[in-house]
Amino acid sequence: MLPFLVEDSYLTHLVLVGRFPVHGVITGLAKVTLIPGRPDQLIVCTKDAKVSILSFDRCIHRLVNVSLHWFEDEAIKNGMMSNPHETIICVDPSNRCCVLYTFGRCLTILPFNRKEDIGFNDEIANDTSRKDSRVMLHHTQSTHGSNAVTTSHSVGQDLSVWGDDVGALRRMIRPSYTRPITDYDARIRTVHDMAFLHGYFEPTLVVLYESNDTWEGNLGSRSDTISIIALSLNLVDHQQHVIWHVTDLPYDLRRIQLVPEPLGGLILLGTNSMVYLNQSTPAYGVSLNSNMDGCTKFPLVPQPDAVLALNDSVSVFLDESRMFLSTANGSIYSVVLKIDGRNVIGFAIQKAGASVIPACICVITPGLLFLGSRLGDSLCMTYEDTLDKNDEEANVHLLNALKMATASTNENGGKSKEKSDFSTKRLAEGDLDDDLFIYEVDDKGTEHTDDSILSFKVCDILMNVGPITDFCFGEPAYVSDEYVREDRYDLELVTCSGHGKNGALCLMQRGVRPQANGCKY
Repeated sequence: MLPFLVEDSYLTHLVLVGRFPVHGVITGLAKVTLIPGRPDQLIVCTKDAKVSILSFDRCIHRLVNVSLHWFEDEAIKNGMMSNPHETIICVDPSNRCCVLYTFGRCLTILPFNRKEDIGFNDEIANDTSRKDSRVMLHHTQSTHGSNAVTTSHSVGQDLSVWGDDVGALRRMIRPSYTRPITDYDARIRTVHDMAFLHGYFEPTLVVLYESNDTWEGNLGSRSDTISIIALSLNLVDHQQHVIWHVTDLPYDLRRIQLVPEPLGGLILLGTNSMVYLNQSTPAYGVSLNSNMDGCTKFPLVPQPDAVLALNDSVSVFLDESRMFLSTANGSIYSVVLKIDGRNVIGFAIQKAGASVIPACICVITPGLLFLGSRLGDSLCMTYEDTLDKNDEEANVHLLNALKMATASTNENGGKSKEKSDFSTKRLAEGDLDDDLFIYEVDDKGTEHTDDSILSFKVCDILMNVGPITDFCFGEPAYVSDEYVREDRYDLELVTCSGHGKNGALCLMQRGVRPQANGCKY
């Protein structure tokens, strides 16, 4: 299903423009922009290790195969019949490459060209003049020790059918190469997550891993087993360099959340802790509940304003310093990074409400959020910063504080007094942006006060009738005679769907009937 976002002056909603079957189990999704200024492409990973790069053609409302890749040869599988491990796929923020981690041991890198790099590859450059090329082969180079295996793995469609746009997209994809993860660093054993950092000259991949696994019953002998390593990837020479390595992190950290520029860095999320790391600043971590007491030697700061667990949670940054966090029970939290210069000195965690049990999350556009769920309805929501409950009282306090500040700064000169008087007048009239005035920041930066909270408004819902735990048939009740047909005996299907607070009775009918109370229909 491919929804399309429609924005007008009255309502923002999703419109279904296509539904496409997938021949396989999807294990990973990512987006990439192969050509700047053009629509994004979708990278779909299916079981066990197949990758499809798709582009949506708005003229014919179809998904077009830009490139197909297969990474299941015996040299990669190493005797495995299937892939029992979680597949991890991530894309460089500058759209320079894509990384796929499969079979719990191999790292596949799929480089992308940039406009200024098109001429460096003779094969790709010669192909630009072939407007009617029908088959395009890429080669993946799998290096295991001293042996090199070359396998053709990508077959394109007829370019004459889809035009030159698909051909231009295909020319942006370079041959991939696969290597065991231990070739990058021998200490990497169990990989939990990986992501590309923002703001580096070369693609820089951060890997969250364990060298020696542990569990809660073994914390007496092994506790701080988590490490991260940052690899700078040279996509031309197929070389890599370790530029950053941190060890002895709390054992429960399982996920990486990137922090956007200008601050940069990353946040490691665990069940009971949260740690901010940056190559140029000291680390800062907090304990989210009492379960971490005595379980780690890492200096975690207690977080008394929030007691929560982050297992199976989803998160995304709404701006450069505020993170949206939804826990496994559907609670929504706003996490604001307290920054001193370039150092993170604290987290301000505030509960912002409750929603569906989450499965995925993404920011569509600034101010618009999509929260997907497998156990309930998926939501498209708008969000904005608002003051706390009593906006008028807050404005009065701000006005009084401003008057006192004005009286104390009169001795600094007329210019300062004129500026303060002008600001006082604007605040009294309600025309002044409180955040911009208090912190004196321009529109390029974002400052959040302790009184500001996130307000959400649901603008569209994607209804979900699964998972179904039980169902039954029955005759419809209280149906008007105009809906009764003698030649057909209509039955209704009632299902018990959802889970927990997202559970519901779903009523399924063969036709549209306006009389239905207390059920989804």
